[in-house]
Formats: sequence, structure tokens, C-alpha cells
Amino acid sequence: LAFLDLSCNALNASLVLPENANISFCKLKRLVLNKTQVPWIQVEALAQHLPQLEELHLESNRMTKLPTEGRMLFPTLQVMNLTDNAITSWDDLTVLETLPQLHTLVLNQNKLSTIITPKDTYTSLTSLSIAENPISEAVALNALGAFLGPLQSLRISPLVEGLSSVQSRMMIVPRLPQLVTLNGSKITPKERSDSQKHYLKTCAQQLTAQYSIA
Repeated sequence: LAFLDLSCNALNASLVLPENANISFCKLKRLVLNKTQVPWIQVEALAQHLPQLEELHLESNRMTKLPTEGRMLFPTLQVMNLTDNAITSWDDLTVLETLPQLHTLVLNQNKLSTIITPKDTYTSLTSLSIAENPISEAVALNALGAFLGPLQSLRISPLVEGLSSVQSRMMIVPRLPQLVTLNGSKITPKERSDSQKHYLKTCAQQLTAQYSIA
């Protein structure tokens, strides 16, 4: 068994695993538990039975945090999808910070107000989706420049308030020089060059305005 989808089944009661769970699930690579009301503590209990799990989907389960006792769970996990939950802080996701193979993290439709992560975390992350979170434009733009890891794909919305999609991209692209795609659209060499020029011009104008006021 390599793939198991239990979405839309109520799993909020205690899960009772069969005696041969280690044998049955030892080769499971993809587990989908969307809209199951499963609490994280039950997901945590499954970890020992899923030594080869690569994808875990937990959409729409009203989760607020992923508590852990400090031990590493799902060391082979590559994709984590937590869309449409109630996570408010990166501190509630510490269990994911040091997963060595985690390259895709989906946090769309949560309640995150920042995108600041601790140093030396998410070092393998190449794709981050944080669309439809209450992140202010100022916080987002400042944090993007300091984001660690080899991030290549980013989904974020809304972008910069009052600016068109093109103008917003010109504010984001220069801050992430390693980025390959933004909101599903590939960043061309011309777009990167134009964005960098626009960014430098904007910075120069802001500095000039500050000195003029002083």
C-alpha cells in the first residue's frame, strides 16, 4: 500500500490501528486526511507506523498547532499540506522546522500574520504556499528578503495593496533572487532584470525623500 485517502471520513475519535499496522503501512508514501477532523495528536501517533511517508495532506481539519515532544516525526516527509486550518504562528509549526527532506509546505487559508521563520530552519524548502493569510504587505515584503533556504516557488496573496499584479511582482522578485516561479508564473530573465532596476530606483527615491525631509 503506497497511497491512502481517507478524506471526508470522521476520524475525530481515537484511531484503532490493526495489530499488523507496521506491516500494512510500512511502505505508505502518500496519506490524505483532508476534512477528517483528525487532531494532530493522532497524526503524531501514526508516525511510527509510516517510516517511508513522503506526502501528508491535512486540509480543513481546524488545526491550530502541531505540538510535539521534541522528537523528529516523519523524517522522510517531502510534502506537507495544511491548507484551510487555523494556524496563527510559525511557532506552532516547530515540528516541521528541521525535517531534512521537506521541500514543499502549503499553508494557504490559515491565520498567519508573518512569514518570519527561525534561523537555520526549513533549509530544504523549495516551495512555499501562503496565499490567503492575513499578512500585511509591509511585513511580507520585509520578511521575504530574509527568508532562508533554497526557495524556488512562492504563492502569496493578496500581493501589494493598491498595486497591479505586475507591479506587485516587481516588488517581490528582487527580494528573492533564487525564486523561479511566483504564484505559478515563471520569472523570466527580463522580468528579473526589470524588477531589480525598479527596486533600486524605488529605494533611491525613498532615500532621497528621507534626506529631503531631514
